[in-house]
Amino acid sequence: MPIFVNGLKEVGRVLGKDDWKRARVLFQLLKHFHDAMKRMSTTSYFISNQYFHELFLILTTLMEWELDPNEWLNDMTTKMKHNFLLYYGDLKKKTNIMLLVDIVLDP
Repeated sequence: MPIFVNGLKEVGRVLGKDDWKRARVLFQLLKHFHDAMKRMSTTSYFISNQYFHELFLILTTLMEWELDPNEWLNDMTTKMKHNFLLYYGDLKKKTNIMLLVDIVLDP
């Protein structure tokens, strides 16, 4: 039996229109991250300025969706942004200095 069937039994209902609407929004959010991570990890020579732009795109996407009126999406993106800033550093305050040096020195 597929795993999702057990999840539906726990919830006690079949997915409704609101659930599918949330799934579509979540898919769009995760697609941004999937595409960025795919570009960053599948290239054997990823230029540092491209890396910076991908990180900046992820951060701006999180900042936009953090202001979304959907409370569940707002909460999720706030947590994701917090983790992003812990891992990569706040681009305004504590950006990885080596990344900045690479961006400046890259022709």
